[in-house]
Amino acid sequence: NKKNVDLTRPLPKGQSVNEIFGLPPLFPLSVTWTCVKSVPPTNTRKGRLEFYSVDGVPGIATGCKMNFDIDAVASETTVNTRDV
Repeated sequence: NKKNVDLTRPLPKGQSVNEIFGLPPLFPLSVTWTCVKSVPPTNTRKGRLEFYSVDGVPGIATGCKMNFDIDAVASETTVNTRDV
């Protein structure tokens, strides 16, 4: 069941996205991220995205988390990632 995702807006809370990385097809790795917090930026405050993956990368990591702070400036948006 594929859902359309509007890439011009932050992912809504509760929606998931699959990340595929590594060296596919030789060494494919993947993780399914679920959005646990989604706050779009406005002219007066930063936005925030938080993702969590219970399963993480099978055999490598579990309980993974990613946080993104989003600054909006006029017609330009900057995403700052933070390591947790």
